Amino acid sequence: MTSNDTCSTNSDASGFTSGFLMGLIVGGAGGYLLSTEKGQELLAGLKENAGDKLSEVMDNPIIADKLADLETTMQEARETINSTTQDAKSRVHTVATEVAKATKPAKKSKKSISSLGGKRTFLRRGSPVK
Repeated sequence: MTSNDTCSTNSDASGFTSGFLMGLIVGGAGGYLLSTEKGQELLAGLKENAGDKLSEVMDNPIIADKLADLETTMQEARETINSTTQDAKSRVHTVATEVAKATKPAKKSKKSISSLGGKRTFLRRGSPVK
């Protein structure tokens, strides 16, 4: 094991530990906000402030223009996807039809084995089967 391997192992362990501690803190805060009356009041205040800020952001004309552009782009993408999907379905249907025509089973011959010379041959080696 080289020194680089040791460092990456230590880094992974400290990353896990810090993630675990962050999860404990966030979980504790969430539990506090949801379980205590004071926490519920604080959460209601946060929701109200967030709603106000969201309204302010949505009233911004630059953001409204960007959202309109995004909606136009998404609509164009939907149309392109639908068109491509229809084209692909049509092509698959055409190919499937062609394959079905090309692989029609051959008509079975009504000749019996005995009419072919009376001998049954083993296909792999070509020798008669006894």
